Amino acid sequence: MSRSWIKLKDRFCNEYQKGVSEFIGAASKHVDTLGRTRCPCKRCNNRNFKKLEIVADDITRNGMVETYTTWIHHGESFDFECTSNQPRQPTVASETEGLEDDMADMLGDMLRASYGNAPVIEGSTTPNYSNLTDLNDKLARLIRDANLPLYHGCKDFSRLSFVMKLLNNKLVTNSADKAFNMNLDLVQKALPVGEMLTSSFYEVKQYMEDLGFGYTTIDACPNHYVLYRGPLESAKSCPKCNESRYIPGKQNNVAQKKARFLPLKDRLQRLYMTKEDAKDMRWHKDLRVDDDTLRHPADAKTWKRFDEEYSWFSAEHRNVRLALLSDGFNPFGNISNSYSMWLVVLTPLGVCNGSVWTGPNS
Repeated sequence: MSRSWIKLKDRFCNEYQKGVSEFIGAASKHVDTLGRTRCPCKRCNNRNFKKLEIVADDITRNGMVETYTTWIHHGESFDFECTSNQPRQPTVASETEGLEDDMADMLGDMLRASYGNAPVIEGSTTPNYSNLTDLNDKLARLIRDANLPLYHGCKDFSRLSFVMKLLNNKLVTNSADKAFNMNLDLVQKALPVGEMLTSSFYEVKQYMEDLGFGYTTIDACPNHYVLYRGPLESAKSCPKCNESRYIPGKQNNVAQKKARFLPLKDRLQRLYMTKEDAKDMRWHKDLRVDDDTLRHPADAKTWKRFDEEYSWFSAEHRNVRLALLSDGFNPFGNISNSYSMWLVVLTPLGVCNGSVWTGPNS
């Protein structure tokens, strides 16, 4: 059915009311635990959660936001072709016929998780559409490379999937950046003329940032007193120990110590960007067998007591509980070995025991 009814002035005519009924039917499949959904009337603009019958009345009384023709808060998805201002390239489309690659599906999950088919969570706010253009540019670039063959006629790899597989090999083998660049250079020489492979590890890191794996580097005091941010962003030395921020004798102001901040919010959102991971994240509520046998943290009395005390939190099956783990050392015992770095891992607790992160010392 056409969405032209949204712009009708007579909101009591049959066509408009039929459109309202169509919307309510779609919205009824995407309600929160209290049976509410976002109200797209001109007054609420998808900011407020209301019962379905109230939403129907508001749409009739106030009218629906006229630009809300793709019901992204009520189960529909953006069309990839509409998410970018970049023109389509027919030559690329013709080359990608028959290309078997799951990168485009992954990127589709990312877009739907951000703007379409997004879970309706009680009390959440409307997405910040001021960043929509920037995000779509990144996704459009990733989607383009996910559909761009590594070379003309390649059926096995897209530009993005091949780079991701190389990066996975780098992580598994713990190889250096220099070795990665050398391998890239060698592969480029071996590929046919017209190959689309990236030229350096720097470009690969740009991919990682676009995929939501980015981090922020912050200069730190070498004695661990302060981080040089906020009011200390321009400081040259530590206000606690007076130690210089930069390595003495270096002309380019190289920090003696740096900290890397990995945003938690982006990583938690990414856990719900694919159906498989989202299913694992809800395992503790949807699939766990509760037979009074202690096999998982969710079976413990502490977990259940928390559920009772904070029922508003536990009622949402997508709730996330995190644990801080250390791998390979005891911070409270006597340690005979000296290390310059300790591995500390933040991991979700709600997943099945076989799905949690395991490190080399586990």
